[in-house]
Amino acid sequence: MTRIELVGVRAFAHADVLAGLATEQARRDGLPFERAQVREDRRRVLARYVRAGYWSAEVDSEVDDDSGQVRVRFTVVEGPRARLAAVDISGLPAELTRDDVRGAIDLADGAPFDYAKYDRAKPALIALLDRHGYAHGRVDAWVDADRAAGQATVRLRFEPGPRTRLGAVTINGVDGDLRDAVRARLALRPGEPYSSQALVAAQASVVELGRFTSVRVEPDRSVAATEVPVVVTVTRAPPNELRGGGGIGIDPATYQLRARGGYTRAGFPDALTTARFEVRPALVRVRATDDNEPRVEATVGLDRADLWRPRVRGEIEAGFTYETLEAYTSVGPRLRVGLRSPIGSPSVSVAIGWQLRVLDFPQVDPAIDDTPLEHALGLDEAYRLGAYTQALIVDLRDDPVAPRWGAYGELRVEEGNRWAGGAFQYVKMVPELRGYLPVGPVVLAARARAGAIVGKVPVTQRLFAGGAYSQRGFPERRLAPTATAVVAGEPHATPYGGGALVEAGVEARTHLFTIKKVRFDGAVFLDGADVAEDLGALDVTDLHWATGGGIRVPTPIGAVRIDVGVRLNRLGAGELRPGERFAYHLGIGEAF
Repeated sequence: MTRIELVGVRAFAHADVLAGLATEQARRDGLPFERAQVREDRRRVLARYVRAGYWSAEVDSEVDDDSGQVRVRFTVVEGPRARLAAVDISGLPAELTRDDVRGAIDLADGAPFDYAKYDRAKPALIALLDRHGYAHGRVDAWVDADRAAGQATVRLRFEPGPRTRLGAVTINGVDGDLRDAVRARLALRPGEPYSSQALVAAQASVVELGRFTSVRVEPDRSVAATEVPVVVTVTRAPPNELRGGGGIGIDPATYQLRARGGYTRAGFPDALTTARFEVRPALVRVRATDDNEPRVEATVGLDRADLWRPRVRGEIEAGFTYETLEAYTSVGPRLRVGLRSPIGSPSVSVAIGWQLRVLDFPQVDPAIDDTPLEHALGLDEAYRLGAYTQALIVDLRDDPVAPRWGAYGELRVEEGNRWAGGAFQYVKMVPELRGYLPVGPVVLAARARAGAIVGKVPVTQRLFAGGAYSQRGFPERRLAPTATAVVAGEPHATPYGGGALVEAGVEARTHLFTIKKVRFDGAVFLDGADVAEDLGALDVTDLHWATGGGIRVPTPIGAVRIDVGVRLNRLGAGELRPGERFAYHLGIGEAF
């Protein structure tokens, strides 16, 4: 049995030092003790200290095996840590400044010197030259170590070479119209100034087409010329894709069983069009009444990328829905046409569209059926909704799946009228703002969302709050104007939605711990919201508020999370869901 002790180690965690020792690895694997490993481990410990700037460190080792148990002791005298005295820079091209160089490396004058940071700086400096058009640039770097004074001077000698331009662009792996679309997406013109950033942006633009399993955009540096050829190599994805999946959801009001299946054919009927079919069945069981609410949506559609220029996307979709919601069951076809395009920047986009729905309502909830509210909601006759839609979206987040900083804003507007083929004259507006700010290990997130419908409010367009992506003190869609009645001798409440909404929320997110390489994050939140019949009935000073927290497990498609919300106010008689304080939610992706 081998026992390893570390004495005098303060600069590093003992577990980190032990993990790098061959003696410790042999002990864990149950291998025989070897004195030669101790000598090597002594050098390893000393090298760790030297690389971290402890140039006068001393490491001694001692082995005691007289008692039958082998005890290995490493004794360290750390000494002072060297500091960075200066960074000497020469040979910079005119486009770069000393501040540019210092900003690219994580080394500050007077800070403790660390060879690991120095090593990371060298490729960063080459990349800095590359971004400014010097594709053949070099950087010679070395450290002058004054061990007696405990100071390090980093010397950088730049040899940028000639300023380069883009040369010929070669595309491999694709032909025909799709090849033309790749070339248009690249936006690389021979003769323009060379920049590695332009190549990265070009690669991302081609990836956005969604037609390839891999995309490489690489400069050819084999010839030291002022023009740098670019080679683009793509691998086409299989044209046919069959998808299926499902999931469950639970909240205080319902159990939810959902499924999804679909088939897509890329390149049909032309190279840049995708044909798709999708069906989404679901069953929602209301816990209070044991009623089942089936929902089925089937759609077929065509999506066209780069409709007349890069990033302009058009789509047409036809579908059929059978949907049982809280207040009614609806059935009927729908048609939608849409167009989306960036304006000026990939971060800013606009979308316009037209939709037409024809619905019948074979079943209406008992709290609404045969009441004046049924007529007011338009549930007593066939329903035809035609509307034009517009959206302005500004996305400045660093990551749309797990943002840490940035902002997101959107404004969605919908106009229903007879010119669009509908029987309702209305205007619906829903603006939303989100912001993200890292503060140390914590990410602060905030959201504000509002909505209003002016005119005759269609029942399918009404506004709801509550749920995993809304006010988390309520179950999904349960924060809304509600019809109440006594059904079969029991009180019965049915939310049917409102014409005005306001939501606000703040959340603090941070990493909690990792178990067997699985990361667990946590969040605490404060959510406020209310939904009213119209703007005049909405009081933003008297919202429903809830606080709570939850656990998240990050995944590539978004965090899998469980949240528990606790209502703080408006719990008495006459309020929505009186006396119910808690709500819990299972979701994928952050609430906002």
